[in-house]
Amino acid sequence: MPSTHSGTPVIVPLRGSIVSVSPSDPTPLAANARAVARPAPSATRRLPAWPPREAEPAEALSLRQLRHHSGNTWQRLLCEIWTMAEDAGTPEAYSLAEEVERRLSATVAVADALFGLTRRPGRMQERLEVLARQAIAVQAHSHQLIGLDVAVQGACPAALQQTVLRIAQEMVCNAVKHGFHARARGQIAVTLIALPGRPLQLEVGDDGWGPPPQEARGEGMALMRELAAQNGGRVSLKRDGGLTLAELELPWP
Repeated sequence: MPSTHSGTPVIVPLRGSIVSVSPSDPTPLAANARAVARPAPSATRRLPAWPPREAEPAEALSLRQLRHHSGNTWQRLLCEIWTMAEDAGTPEAYSLAEEVERRLSATVAVADALFGLTRRPGRMQERLEVLARQAIAVQAHSHQLIGLDVAVQGACPAALQQTVLRIAQEMVCNAVKHGFHARARGQIAVTLIALPGRPLQLEVGDDGWGPPPQEARGEGMALMRELAAQNGGRVSLKRDGGLTLAELELPWP
């Protein structure tokens, strides 16, 4: 006696033909015996058509395809890296594969938080925390211990979220790259205050060495200033006691 599962069609072989039988069909199996003599295409009970999907806007569909393609590409790259490590079979090869995987995975996570490269972005606070944590993973040495605190007060307006995230990524990367150069440990604090009726404020502070003199003229700082200027805002960098403070201020939309 073939087994059945509630609501699931069961495919039952009958003398060389295949008949689809639904558990909810009260017709005894023997009553379908005449189907055995029919050609195979007519003997198979056709399942109902798949429910049509609601059409997606062209841009949303393009993003969905890009995410699918990007995710597959990153997975393929990681598979190739580990295949080479397996072929080499040395501790150094395995160590290098782990390091490359860690940085690639962190890079993809940053791109996801910023632009939704391989998956749809989540809520703003989650994106900001993931972005900061993964930006540290991209820039830091594997032996470094860098702590992170993220605090968000209020709700960032949708019109400013992309600008805030892109500037936050630059600020955190600069903190790791310059502030913690040749240091074993450190701490980064990211604070976002978004309250109606007052300018939005983002601050990234670190207890590292402090910015080198040329950082104020570097490409990262120039990018942040231009991004802020697009929304009528400004970016500043200062040293306050033992802390380096990178600050963004944007007018409330």
